[in-house]
Amino acid sequence: MTERLQDDEVLELARVFRDSLSGGQLLLHAGLPEFLIPTGAANSLTFWQAVSEALDAGGVDGGRFRILARAAEIFPANRLFPGRVDDLRAAGAAPGRRPGGSTTDAARGRDRVGATSGSGAGGLPKPATVIVLDAVGYSPRGAMVHLEIRRGLREIIEDAVADAGISPESLRSQDKGDGLLMVASSEVPKAVIGIRFVDELRRGLRSFNRTRNDLGRIRLRLALHHGDVIEDGTGWAGNAVIVACRLVDAPPIKKALDDHPADVALIVSSAFYDDVVDLELLGVDPAEYREVAVDVPKFSGKAWLTLPGRPGWVRESPSPAAAAGPATAAGTPAEGESANDELPGDAVKWDFLIAAAAEDADWCEWIAFVLEKGDKYRAHVETWDVQAGDHAVRQLEAAMNVAHRTIIVVSEHLEAAPRAQAVWMNKWVDDPGGEHRSVVPVILGEYEPAGLLFGIKPIRLRVNDPEAAEKELLSQIDRTVAGRYRPDAQPPFPGLAGR
Repeated sequence: MTERLQDDEVLELARVFRDSLSGGQLLLHAGLPEFLIPTGAANSLTFWQAVSEALDAGGVDGGRFRILARAAEIFPANRLFPGRVDDLRAAGAAPGRRPGGSTTDAARGRDRVGATSGSGAGGLPKPATVIVLDAVGYSPRGAMVHLEIRRGLREIIEDAVADAGISPESLRSQDKGDGLLMVASSEVPKAVIGIRFVDELRRGLRSFNRTRNDLGRIRLRLALHHGDVIEDGTGWAGNAVIVACRLVDAPPIKKALDDHPADVALIVSSAFYDDVVDLELLGVDPAEYREVAVDVPKFSGKAWLTLPGRPGWVRESPSPAAAAGPATAAGTPAEGESANDELPGDAVKWDFLIAAAAEDADWCEWIAFVLEKGDKYRAHVETWDVQAGDHAVRQLEAAMNVAHRTIIVVSEHLEAAPRAQAVWMNKWVDDPGGEHRSVVPVILGEYEPAGLLFGIKPIRLRVNDPEAAEKELLSQIDRTVAGRYRPDAQPPFPGLAGR
């Protein structure tokens, strides 16, 4: 059986583990040698393609299974990882397992939060930090907005975990629809979660919201508590879980976000406050927390509330404008937020990132010029937006992260242009079903693409009629952005003629 990752496995790993840090941590925890971890990959897709090639070259025995098994442990509800691991086990590809046999203790016994381990302590309560996140105003939004928010929140949390230096193996998560319930094992210091993770989460939210309007903006209520938990196979039990879930729905934290235009509000239990905040661990300032009374079903007591990134908020009196809801202009720091939270000046929102083979670079410029007429759309083109002295790959990656859609110019030159293909494939990984029309192929002339692009409805341009091409491009792009089309005039009656 080949060790090479299958194409759908590469795409799913690239979608879930989107940066080299989280991907590298997964590989190390899966037992792969450090020299197999790719460096300098342009994006997550090329990273995992390089991993697949290394496995195919005989880099490590059982490497494919180890990677997928670790991924399944981190994301047990993933649509692909657990099922593929079961298939490999049944085929005898799991280390320490023969077809029809049982998994060895060495392959099976891993000490996770609440999981059965070789120590025989399975089912007993274990100390952990409980993290509960709820998205504000989630329910009234439409299904498509829900999908965008869920995807954005997942990426923000994964990046915050990695940037805080927390191993993904030490965290288990449970989807709550409008948020997440996460449990961190005792090996992760509470201060790392309460200070570093919270700060990285706040920065991630700010970066995400900078390119969204109020409908797509994510605002979070976050609760932290620590205590003993028990994993029951589908979730967690224990008083610590109940307390954290009650805190995140407490009236004081809801009112704090009603009164202030912050991206996140944090409420911690008194026990967590005493062990982390009151001791001023990692430089946290207790003066930024306000003691609040919480009286909700199954919990009544004191807790501590703060708005991360808004020093002095405790002394503020909410103004009527603030109470009306978030009103911070896009790109402007909220009052009290540090200027260090600003994104780089070039990290602006692009409606379209346009990519093509080098031979078709002139088509990129023509398309961009047409789209930007009248300032209706903003388009990123490498030949225009990467200046002398810029790091070209880094600039491209930054544009890929904030562009709403990717236009790929399709001609006979594309197949031999791996960089251009990586650009549109990176966007396709986020939207493989096309729900958001994230990848827009623009085909030149009568060329017919193969592979995945064949299944995406394109815009086809006449290469010998500039006026018709410009009209067709603008018309089709407007329809793509709107997601629907209706003609201005009634179509001709299709009956009677010729009958």
